[in-house]
Amino acid sequence: MNRFEKLSAFLEGAKGEESKRGRGVTAYAGATAIPTAGAFAYMKGIGGGIRKPSFTDAGVAERILADSGTGAKVLTNAQFRNKVRNSFEYSLQPEFMQNMLLRKFRKNLGVTMPGADNATIVIPRGMRGHTGVLAHELGHAQQLKKYKTPGMIGYRQATGAAAGIGTMVAAFSKDEDRAKKGAIAGTLGGIGLVGQEVGASARGARLLGKAGVKGMRRWSPYIGIPTYAALALAPALAYLIKRSLGGYSKTDK
Repeated sequence: MNRFEKLSAFLEGAKGEESKRGRGVTAYAGATAIPTAGAFAYMKGIGGGIRKPSFTDAGVAERILADSGTGAKVLTNAQFRNKVRNSFEYSLQPEFMQNMLLRKFRKNLGVTMPGADNATIVIPRGMRGHTGVLAHELGHAQQLKKYKTPGMIGYRQATGAAAGIGTMVAAFSKDEDRAKKGAIAGTLGGIGLVGQEVGASARGARLLGKAGVKGMRRWSPYIGIPTYAALALAPALAYLIKRSLGGYSKTDK
């Protein structure tokens, strides 16, 4: 093979690698965008989505907080951000870390954080916010109180991370076997996360039922489940999309 042929072969190989990387990007984008768009449409109420029975009731909110037995503290996004800003730990962080700490508490739907004694729940408008979301987060607070171990908290973090990492492995690995294993591991992690979320929603629905809430409003704690289902689907979708585009080789060199 002369120099020209070697150069042509090298450029052809580089072109092929670039094409495979492009297919990986396409697979990752499709795997995350398609289910997320579906979940967003569902939560917006297209086709009778579960968001329609959402409601706000301060009396019910106070009742379910007391009945939950968690002793949880409920804060608005703004209250929690101010609390973080005024903390000693925050002052020690570099600016980019400070921004990361606060970013999730600008428009989050709801989050429950474990504490030394009781959980802290952060939702928009606090106790005057979406009562179904509060019920769901109280379900998480009950989970934390019942299974208050580092292992339980670590499991929750690991299942979400597994789904995200599995999607990236499925989308950007060259080797099909490795991508398939990543997709399976990510999907199993996503299913574990969905299980935790459904469990919290079921606990929240029971709290609402005990507080006298009836009809479709009782099911409002399940409002966020489609987003977690989307996360669980993403690894398998990434693998299937990239395989259909011919983006894998037999070996990953």
